[in-house]
Amino acid sequence: PRTTPESRPPPPPSDQICRRAARRKERIEPRGCAMNTDITASVKPEYPVVDRNPAFTKVVGNFSALDYMRLSTISAVSVTVGYLSGTSS
Repeated sequence: PRTTPESRPPPPPSDQICRRAARRKERIEPRGCAMNTDITASVKPEYPVVDRNPAFTKVVGNFSALDYMRLSTISAVSVTVGYLSGTSS
């Protein structure tokens, strides 16, 4: 009997394919097991993407004062906790 696309089971997820290939010690294409970074593959973004691959300076240039405050607070707390846990016996 001929199978139609509707009656065919869906293909297994790529992570299952990669695990099977690893168990069999098969060589597969590197892109077949790469992490999905294509934003069009899952959920569409709420706002249009202006720059898919922004430079580091563009990203940091968009930080707000709240972002800098969070960064400095988390850093200060981490340094303090690390110091105190290293000096206490």
